[in-house]
Amino acid sequence: WINWEFLEDNLRKVLGFEGEKTPEVNSQGRFKDLPYQLRIYSHGNRFLLLAQPTPSFWQWSIPKDTVAISSSTMELHRFSDIKPLNRLLASTTPLDDVNAEAIRRFLSNTQKISLSKLGRELGKNDLIPTSREAEPPEMDYLIYNAPRYYRLTLPLIEAARIAGSYEGSSLAYAHSIQNLEEERQKLSGLPNLILYSPFGTEETHTIATILRTLFPSEEWMVASLSTTGMPSSEQSTAEATYYHEIASVDNSEGAEYSQSDESADPLPTLSPLEALKSDVREMIAERRHSLYVKRDQLITSLNHLIDEFPTSQESTLNASIDAFNAEFQSQNKKISDDIDALYQLYVTEEREISQPEFIELLAQFQFSYTPLKERLQIAESEEEIKEHLSEWKAALKAARSFENFHYVVQNIEVGISAILQHHGLSEHTPKEFYPSPLLDDIFKTLNRLIANSGHIPTLSPYTPSNRVILVEILKMIPMTPSQHAYFLSEFDWGAVEIQREEQEL
Repeated sequence: WINWEFLEDNLRKVLGFEGEKTPEVNSQGRFKDLPYQLRIYSHGNRFLLLAQPTPSFWQWSIPKDTVAISSSTMELHRFSDIKPLNRLLASTTPLDDVNAEAIRRFLSNTQKISLSKLGRELGKNDLIPTSREAEPPEMDYLIYNAPRYYRLTLPLIEAARIAGSYEGSSLAYAHSIQNLEEERQKLSGLPNLILYSPFGTEETHTIATILRTLFPSEEWMVASLSTTGMPSSEQSTAEATYYHEIASVDNSEGAEYSQSDESADPLPTLSPLEALKSDVREMIAERRHSLYVKRDQLITSLNHLIDEFPTSQESTLNASIDAFNAEFQSQNKKISDDIDALYQLYVTEEREISQPEFIELLAQFQFSYTPLKERLQIAESEEEIKEHLSEWKAALKAARSFENFHYVVQNIEVGISAILQHHGLSEHTPKEFYPSPLLDDIFKTLNRLIANSGHIPTLSPYTPSNRVILVEILKMIPMTPSQHAYFLSEFDWGAVEIQREEQEL
């Protein structure tokens, strides 16, 4: 579980205001005053948040839906049957490429929650994107379009505001355009985005025009916040005025730039927007210059060489890495041999120095022999374990009962223990050395047996003796407490379903 104090602190930084108190959550993810449990999964730049109803009599009698937010959709989803999703999350890498796509497909078939509808039901105006329906409708489902998160797009709004404030200062304008482009790149992965401006309706209109002039291909929508502070549930949300149409200014002036324009006398007074248009025309003229074209060609050629460099040097780099690994192993063996020889020098006729005493003696000279030796032992053990993977995976695939599955897992544990013993790692447990591919197959076999797949139709696997075996199996396998609880709850649920079906018959 993510530390809730850390999560809450960062949430307040995003919101930027002291609003209502956020719900308290304990270290197990349970809300203090709400019948829900928070589950958080993350992998690289992917995340999945689940608010799952806690088990209770009321949940059993009047089931509540689970609510989910995924980085793949950035939308709120609700659904009643969480079992298919739990099976996907039982993997050791629940958000890897394959599982991430399966989770996305699962969520695409669930009900989406509209921000406007949610905000009206809760009385939270800072959740409602506008006071009228968003265009296109997809904007009303994306969580980053809620006005409470207006700080997400504020740096881009401020950069556009600064870019429009210069009057003919080319150097300052160039810096402001560079900053504006950097802010645009940060938001490039967010489709159907609403940009919120806290600078008033008139200035927001100017900012929207600047953005449309510089980035005509972006399908942004710019809205003005009716208050300059962070919109809370007591404050009104974004005004129902959009500038994506108004800001579609005619860029023909820039396109029809000529030498006569360059020599023309400047206007007596130049507004920020007119200055911006003038600078855009200068930029177009600069890009038509022959030196600019030559420079662009050289940069393209250089980028091509940079892209080709890793491929052309790959064989050389691999050879260097192989040579380094061989030298590393050779040096490790030499150190080990030297230490063994040194140990023999300390053997006296009166008393032999034990190995622990010898290692302690070496430690006094700021040298540790044990970590190096243990690293080599671990590497050798892992390689030997991999040699048995195909044999163990085939045995798991052939398991058709809990008894047989238990026997296979015991054999795996005995096999790993023997390998560790052989390499002098008896102080380690087999749980520490289960390879991920083997764990994935074990979890798949568990799901298959619990789901009653492959059993004799007339025999039920949900017996007390099988539950005892399942508990023993779960103790032998490395897994998180949530995975342990999941497999037991799935087995118990299957037993209840079988009893219900028998009563109906």
